[in-house]
Amino acid sequence: MNFLPFPQASWSKSALIIIAGILTFSFFNHAVWNKKVIAEDIIEYYGYLPAAFIYDDVGMSFTGGNYYYGDKFWGLPGDSLFRYQKFTMGLAFAYAPFFLIAHAYCHFTGIPATGFTPPYPLLLLVSTLVFGFMGLIYFRKLLLRFFGEWASAFTLIAIFLGTNLFSYITHLAPLSHAYLFCLVAAFLHYTFRFFEKPGPLTASLAGLSCGWLVLIRPADAPVAMLPLLLFFSRPGTPREKFAFMKKQFPAILLFSTSVLIVFLPQFIYWKHTSGSWLVYGYGDEGFHFSNPHIVEGLFSFRNGWLIYTPMMFPALAGLPFLFHRHRELTIPFLLILLACSTIILSWWCWWYGGSFGNRAFVDLYPILGLGFAALFHGLQKSGLAKQIPVIILVSFFIFLNQFQAMQYRRNVLTQDSMTAKSYAAIFLKGEKPENLSQLIELPDYEAAKKRRAENN
Repeated sequence: MNFLPFPQASWSKSALIIIAGILTFSFFNHAVWNKKVIAEDIIEYYGYLPAAFIYDDVGMSFTGGNYYYGDKFWGLPGDSLFRYQKFTMGLAFAYAPFFLIAHAYCHFTGIPATGFTPPYPLLLLVSTLVFGFMGLIYFRKLLLRFFGEWASAFTLIAIFLGTNLFSYITHLAPLSHAYLFCLVAAFLHYTFRFFEKPGPLTASLAGLSCGWLVLIRPADAPVAMLPLLLFFSRPGTPREKFAFMKKQFPAILLFSTSVLIVFLPQFIYWKHTSGSWLVYGYGDEGFHFSNPHIVEGLFSFRNGWLIYTPMMFPALAGLPFLFHRHRELTIPFLLILLACSTIILSWWCWWYGGSFGNRAFVDLYPILGLGFAALFHGLQKSGLAKQIPVIILVSFFIFLNQFQAMQYRRNVLTQDSMTAKSYAAIFLKGEKPENLSQLIELPDYEAAKKRRAENN
């Protein structure tokens, strides 16, 4: 199936080059420049850095105990006048090199080095671009480990252009999901590499990426179970498995130590600011495990995952193909997907506030992408009669995703208030209908919190 104008050996590299060009174009042409970057959730992810490097006070006592401080710092009450950030510091680690570049630039050029002047938000956007592209590089490595060039290249293009990953690398930067996509892909890559060729460097990198992704988003903790699940699913007798574990005990210890190293600054920070080693910063926000919103979270017009990311239908359909080709991978992956999906869809705000589709699933695309690749790998052995309809369908999903992303940027597709009627009214339309405000349904956030508290 060589209908592309370059050698088969370079298909996936060429896909990355195309993606790099699209990312560069999107970075300079989409509406990221017209929004306030350090706002909403980003305030609480980012606040660690100016508090530590500029105000020299991670406890934010300079706020005088106030929750709002010039709309630049938000902090929950800790010990005395100390405040602490609601979110963990994992994303601040990702921002840090870019923050320091912006900080040095301000000092050299005489721009006020406040942490909030233009170079700082600009470099935050650059950080998303870098991590997003690194994630796609790791994703390519992961795909080529199990599939050929054609399936890998096709999957890279489809997942990047056809899902909300595109939006979270470009105009919805610098939220956490592009970074988590990168770290999950890296963690999977280094984990598989460790099982193939164990060594201290691979164990350390797997541990660091594992700890980092969980520190950014603790709800992704089931992904960290992959090494253990692969260990139990690998072929061999219990005696052989025990011998492997005994032989690799130093590397396993190094993996665990690397995870702890990532978490250690967070534990010290919590102890310093709140007096406790472990803190839950979400207050009355929590999970609704007794009544997860499975149907709404997947199919609701209010940010339902599969409504706004239909490209994942082929990915889910490909899981049986993955099972047939790589059975030892599929059961661990299914367990992780089931656990993560239950956590995602049990969150009190199951539509995840202002977002384009259910953004929490973006973190899992390196896993789901393997199902997508398995489906298209199987198509290579089928005739054009089966290949062409699927390629047309995937092309339509790419077009739909890009069109709806444009609608989101223009606020035609609303962040959290869509209904079946409003979706029908804006479908494939570039401008708002005059009666759109009558067709949407604003969510009641306080009522959702209350229902969660009553049912728990």
